[in-house]
Amino acid sequence: MTEQRAALRIVLTLSLAAVACGHPEQKVVDQYFTALNANDNQTLSSFAIVAEPKGKPVERWTINQTGEEQKVPAPLVELVKKYKEAETKVTDNKKEAQRYNNEHYTEIDQVKELTKKGARIPPNLKPHADKWDEFNKNDREYKKILSTTKEAMEREKRIVALSIGTNEGLDALNGDMLTKTLDVTLNVGGEPKNYQMVLRRYDMSGAQQRLVSRWVIFEIKPKA
Repeated sequence: MTEQRAALRIVLTLSLAAVACGHPEQKVVDQYFTALNANDNQTLSSFAIVAEPKGKPVERWTINQTGEEQKVPAPLVELVKKYKEAETKVTDNKKEAQRYNNEHYTEIDQVKELTKKGARIPPNLKPHADKWDEFNKNDREYKKILSTTKEAMEREKRIVALSIGTNEGLDALNGDMLTKTLDVTLNVGGEPKNYQMVLRRYDMSGAQQRLVSRWVIFEIKPKA
């Protein structure tokens, strides 16, 4: 019994030493490549937005170096703000155009008919045509900004949701984005290749609570 306890202490000591000398990101990296090799897209999509490298299985992976953790304000906060501003601009421009149309209905109707026919706009209608063109130009510009911002915002929301584990109330969150870059060696087809993995985590809080978060695999690419 004494020998068994001594052996157990040795095993525990070695295990603790391995953890101390290892990388705190090892677990998520192990999960990533295990799921990648198994083509387990359901597991991958729960904590990663990339599935690389494609093709042959990764036989072995080693974290060589972990870069310093970088902290910046979470992009989602500014994206939500920009999206709401773009929404307001689209709505206000539409209201202003409707108001102008109501006040100059006859002139705008004539401008529309002449434009549809490709006819020349007479001098008396030129100011109204220019104003209507301005409304239409603003509408296209603001809607383009709205669409682009929405796409970026929804993508960022997806990453934040993976990190904090919920899709609820994302518009109202504030906090920081933490980033780490790992230098890793992957053995693929018996050949070692160097890659960089970028991990993200979001330290976010709502109105009444700070949310627990985890690392998300954001990017993996061959090291230049």
